[in-house]
Amino acid sequence: MRVTQSLEQTQFLAAINSLESGINQTQSQMSSGLQFTTASQNPTAAGSVNNYEQALAQSQQYGTNATSAQTNLNTEDNALTQVQSQLQSLRSLALEANSGILTNSNLSAIATQAVQIQNSLLSLANTTNGNGEYIFGGFAAGLLFHRHRDFVEAWRNQVGQFVLVFFLPVFFTYTGLRTNVLGLVSLSDWTWCSVIFAAAVLGKIVPVYAAARLSGFGRDESAVMGALMNTRALMELIVLNIGFDLGLIPNKVFTMLVIMAVLTTLMAGPLLKRLLANSGYPIPVGVEA
Repeated sequence: MRVTQSLEQTQFLAAINSLESGINQTQSQMSSGLQFTTASQNPTAAGSVNNYEQALAQSQQYGTNATSAQTNLNTEDNALTQVQSQLQSLRSLALEANSGILTNSNLSAIATQAVQIQNSLLSLANTTNGNGEYIFGGFAAGLLFHRHRDFVEAWRNQVGQFVLVFFLPVFFTYTGLRTNVLGLVSLSDWTWCSVIFAAAVLGKIVPVYAAARLSGFGRDESAVMGALMNTRALMELIVLNIGFDLGLIPNKVFTMLVIMAVLTTLMAGPLLKRLLANSGYPIPVGVEA
């Protein structure tokens, strides 16, 4: 190949342009403080930065969730402290009223104070956090009203059936829409799902079976107790949805736990049917159906 003066000039100009481009890039990095400004300049580093930003956002979300949980715990602790104080006051009033030396007017005054304490306890039972959410209001209100059997029965008949027929299917549908079974694509995902399922089953059946045997029950009866305790059902799904909403449970783990909850619940019926038959107990028609 013949080297001409034109070729040398072309190569010389290309080298100068390359050096100028490098100098401009260095000046840009020095002025901006950034090694690159577009992903095309360094795709590998850009991918690492993107992964870091996602991890940082997740970490910040965990911090926010932890702060929110701590705030709720502080609110609950404060409410429970006030409940303890009110109960101590109520105990003092009860001891005073039981002294046998008070007049009717004094007893009436004590009764008025007791009613005020009851109203205060009801208000504390319905304490809300900064978002207006009840921290234990539903549970506490249930404790207060459970003795009023007529009210509880009327509530169960008029409201409970509607909740069971309307809201329960909505909740299961909502949970199902959040469960991405197709997201478990690798062998590792299904292996972990199997491990979680096996640990959940063995973690319930084995301890309950051992405890029942130590308490004097037979093998078949102990197995029945273990099968009953193995059922997760609705409460498990409620806890999983709360954990998922708080960002404590990743999507894949949420799917694995939902699969575990559904399978352990579905397996209870066939297990009980077999175990009850082996134990010699008649199988109720409702269970067989």
